[in-house]
Amino acid sequence: TGLSGRTFGVWTLLSSAIRLYGAYNLHLAPMYNITLCTFGIAWVHFVSEFVVFRTAKITGPFVAPCIVATSSLIWMVSQYGYYVKKY
Repeated sequence: TGLSGRTFGVWTLLSSAIRLYGAYNLHLAPMYNITLCTFGIAWVHFVSEFVVFRTAKITGPFVAPCIVATSSLIWMVSQYGYYVKKY
């Protein structure tokens, strides 16, 4: 529906703003954690649409965001100690 489309559009805009701000402030642990959470939430959303609700099929529009979310989660978790400064 139009409402769900606009809601998803606002979510995408909000998560993009958080990720952009996070990209410039990787050294701040809270910002790093919030950015990491946006990728985690996106990953859970896309996987649940495929596994639980069965509303997604393995095609380009589904696979691309899953690859981005998965690779971003793996990279951010593996690099946490390098970017986040210990105070």
